[in-house]
Amino acid sequence: RLAVIDPPRSHQPMVSADGQTAIAFNGALYNFRELRRQLEDTGVVFQTDGDTEVLLQHFCKYGPEMFGRFTGMAAVAIYDGHNQSLLLLRDAVGQKPLHYAFTPDRIIFASEAKALLAHPEVNGDLRRISITSYLTTGYIPYPESIYSDILKLNPGHSLYVADKPSRPKMYWKPSWISLPADKAGRVELTRQKLRRSVSQRLVSD
Repeated sequence: RLAVIDPPRSHQPMVSADGQTAIAFNGALYNFRELRRQLEDTGVVFQTDGDTEVLLQHFCKYGPEMFGRFTGMAAVAIYDGHNQSLLLLRDAVGQKPLHYAFTPDRIIFASEAKALLAHPEVNGDLRRISITSYLTTGYIPYPESIYSDILKLNPGHSLYVADKPSRPKMYWKPSWISLPADKAGRVELTRQKLRRSVSQRLVSD
């Protein structure tokens, strides 16, 4: 966990008030205070000041469709006890890693591949095609990893697991914007976006 917002109380995994939904995530949500105010306007009562609970409460109220509202970096795991499902999600541009592996009766996931290799059912054999990719291009394309049993969740994608896993689904993609015609306008737009971006990332305790 990236413990920069309300570290004393935002312990993970965090469980909803009814005990049916649990969340664990590594990262930071930059616009969580704005989203918290929106939830409070609908009557939601918070027990902490952190972004973990905002993410949990948003899921409980709106389901997985709410992830497009967040600005930030995160690798997220949410268990929903109402339908016994697991949702894995990775931030839009993949700042936070998320690895997973399937065995005959379960899914195993972690931020790092070496954590999965500690599980006795995960094969640590190297994937030959991944070695070829790395030596020729300098990286291993998603969703493969260097290990035969381990996959990487693509940036901007989610993975839903219930009775059986589904295919990863894209939940975010870049959108087109209109730029000012003159150079001065483009410079000012860049300055505004840069200031806002830096300001959002300075949010911490």
